[in-house]
Amino acid sequence: MSEAKFDRLFNPRSIALIGEGLAWSGAAARAEKTLQESSFNGPVIEIKNEEATFQQVDLAILDVATCRLPYWLGRCGEENIPYAMLLASEQSGVWSQKDKETVSRILSKSALRIIGPDSMGFINLKDKIVISPFQGCFSKDQYEKVALISQSGDLGFAVASAARLAGTGFRYVITTGGTSDIDLAEVGTWILNDPCVKLMLFCLEGLRDGVAFLRMAREANLRGVRLGVLKAGQNVSSRQAISSHVSAGAGNAAIWSAAFKQFGILPLRDTDEIIDLACVYNSFLPPAGRKTIIVSPSRGAGIAFSDNCFEEGLKVPSVPEDLQRELKKSLPSDVYVNNPIDLASLGMEGAEYVTYLLRRLMNSPNLDIIAAVLTESRGEEVRNIMAALLDVVRDRKHPVVCCSMGGIEEEEVREMLKEEGIPFFTSPRRCARALAGLSVGIPSLEASMPVSCEECAVAEEKEGLPDLPQSMTEYDAKRLLAFHNIDITKEYLCHSLEEAIETAETIGYPVALKVMSPNIVHKSEARIIALNLRGEEELRNAYGRTLEKARLANPAADIRGVLVQEMLEDGIECTVAIKRDTVFGAVLSVGLGGIYASAVRDFVMRVAPVDEESAMAMIRELKGYSLLRGVWGRPGYDVAAFAKMVASLSRLACTETRLVQLEINPVFVKKKGAVVVDAFVLRR
Repeated sequence: MSEAKFDRLFNPRSIALIGEGLAWSGAAARAEKTLQESSFNGPVIEIKNEEATFQQVDLAILDVATCRLPYWLGRCGEENIPYAMLLASEQSGVWSQKDKETVSRILSKSALRIIGPDSMGFINLKDKIVISPFQGCFSKDQYEKVALISQSGDLGFAVASAARLAGTGFRYVITTGGTSDIDLAEVGTWILNDPCVKLMLFCLEGLRDGVAFLRMAREANLRGVRLGVLKAGQNVSSRQAISSHVSAGAGNAAIWSAAFKQFGILPLRDTDEIIDLACVYNSFLPPAGRKTIIVSPSRGAGIAFSDNCFEEGLKVPSVPEDLQRELKKSLPSDVYVNNPIDLASLGMEGAEYVTYLLRRLMNSPNLDIIAAVLTESRGEEVRNIMAALLDVVRDRKHPVVCCSMGGIEEEEVREMLKEEGIPFFTSPRRCARALAGLSVGIPSLEASMPVSCEECAVAEEKEGLPDLPQSMTEYDAKRLLAFHNIDITKEYLCHSLEEAIETAETIGYPVALKVMSPNIVHKSEARIIALNLRGEEELRNAYGRTLEKARLANPAADIRGVLVQEMLEDGIECTVAIKRDTVFGAVLSVGLGGIYASAVRDFVMRVAPVDEESAMAMIRELKGYSLLRGVWGRPGYDVAAFAKMVASLSRLACTETRLVQLEINPVFVKKKGAVVVDAFVLRR
């Protein structure tokens, strides 16, 4: 079903309110009250038992015990009702696997879509309709630019309530609950049809379909809409709790972080950040850059705030010299006119000076943001700054914010600034973080950019895994790589000493020996590798020794032979890994190998597929990239060949549907070319 038809869910023309048991003194009654208090003027049909007359409506709201859901959802399907909302209520219970299967079976037999279970409802201020059992207060003012979508109903509406106290709000607040059917990505795609929305914020615990979420993120990017996500479940215990709360995967924190970065999604750290971003986005359009000018009656406060700005990635540049000269001519000589600008010396008689100063700053094309940092509770300097801010902000050429370092009559100041849409913060760090979120640029994504292997043009490519053993050795893994035209070391699998000697002569000494067994994965720990063998005698001694160690390591191991491999010595060791993530599908990582892999943990991740340009960007993000590029006068290595290999491995990940995990450690990046030395594959 198209997201466009969600209009009948979030702006219904008619509603059936279905409640049993405690419903009419609990959640259903509260939801009906909020509906009556909003501007909804369509029919609302109360259904309190099975004998009640059932009519087709746009939306059915259910407050019934979990065991009664199959009956009522079946009735909704029979009446061709398109949407049902399962309210969070006193009767809500944890869904068992059997409950989920029963509901899925009902939905498969009709066109019914459900939001929930445990939805706290929604606020749609665009169409002036509110349906929620939430008992707190939330703003009903018309905020145009920000939408909030939350899996947790309580959390979503708690944020909406806190936003009201902070003097801001949301155009939409939609809570999906347990996401048994309609999920956040579908809701987000529907909201993107509203051109007024410039910021979509999500509170989520997990996703059933991470690829659909990234597809929505790509569409938001193309429309110039910023996304921010507060992702719960970053530790082991919280991830375990998620599966019982929502029908979605929690996923790996590092992979989530990589996906956010790849698709330009702002990672949010707490609900305060949601509210603060709503404040600044509801007031201003994102500025062209991050150059922030600070004005304050206290130089110390200004300097302290500039540190907060630097920490959040904002720029605090010097005031342009031509503007400094102009300001010095027009302002008293003891006013410090560089950034941060100190207004202390203006005192009580400085109102006109402050207005002049702020107007010049507002008109400067070389600045992007103006931040006023206040410190005194009743000082005339503060009143002068306030009056000037209220005067110049009407030009709306740059975002203007006000931050208190303490001692301010907060409610009085907040109300004064709210009239002109100037955000007011009582925390310098929160202020700087909000400005950073407003000013960070949206990365440019191509409409044709694939967000998953399903969108990657590899359908015609043949898979190599069907012709390889179920349990694979390094030798088998590298056969798979060679099948996909990825360079590997010269090597042969030998089954006798004589064959190994002959192979070593063909390859050329020095060589390495490795015992191949799918039952001994960690070859170095088992000591079944012999390196840098420089002649036949060394090879003879090593051959029997490594086989004996293999038998000691695992007497029942399936020994498939001894790999004779060329020794590579010139190059930098790197790693590449592919993992099939339960949320986002194939995920690719690159990093430094050898001693750096364990000592530095230097790696960069992306959701596959990636092309050569993206692969090169990944490599450049590595902390140790300078080692590849060449340092201290040493020549660099063939990074382009490494990037080409990474892109090829990305295509392999999309082609090989049976692949679960691939680890390559190391890849030798040489002066010319890149070669895989060791590899491990886990397959279905």
